[in-house]
Amino acid sequence: MTAPRIAHGVTLDLQFSHLDPARRMRARLIGLYEGQGLIVTAPLEGRQPGLVREGDELVARYIAGRNICAFQVRVLRVATLPYRHVHLSYPERIEETAVRDAERVSVDIPAQIRPAPDAEAVSATISDLSATGAMIRSPVSLGATDAEVTLEFEASFGGQPQTLQVGAIVRNERTASLPDGSQQFLHGVRFKQLEAQQEMFLRGFVFETIALGRS
Repeated sequence: MTAPRIAHGVTLDLQFSHLDPARRMRARLIGLYEGQGLIVTAPLEGRQPGLVREGDELVARYIAGRNICAFQVRVLRVATLPYRHVHLSYPERIEETAVRDAERVSVDIPAQIRPAPDAEAVSATISDLSATGAMIRSPVSLGATDAEVTLEFEASFGGQPQTLQVGAIVRNERTASLPDGSQQFLHGVRFKQLEAQQEMFLRGFVFETIALGRS
């Protein structure tokens, strides 16, 4: 636990502490009066305005470098002029949890895999994902160790879906038997030469999945 260190402009993931923990909203920090309070943009729940009331207790989370930071606040005031914004209490403390590069989350994401640039795409499933690699379930082998493949899949971060196309290197392969007697190939792959925006998106996806308890 540390003293508050929140960067202006950071995006906060907001969750109700008791009233309805399943609801999630996002807001951006636009003002900070040290020791007194925070000012955030009007929260959005998905793409719709999120409803908060004075006195609501919230848990806020955000990414700071390689850490997930969380703190508790209370809604002090919901303002509509000159624009919609919300005043929150100042956090007494912030809890920080390090997210390792290799931190993986369990997923079930359909993907298209190309073992070679001119090869036909193979339909597969990503079963776990990190900012640096993935585990892929495929009906066929994607190649030997160190083979290069291209993955294309869609994921969502902050309510915004995005299609990613990334290169990867096969690090290991094993087989597993399915109930119908057929075989499935399991491949561990490591991403290569990610663009900065892709890496940021994947880190955000992993953070959000951990924070929302979806893994």
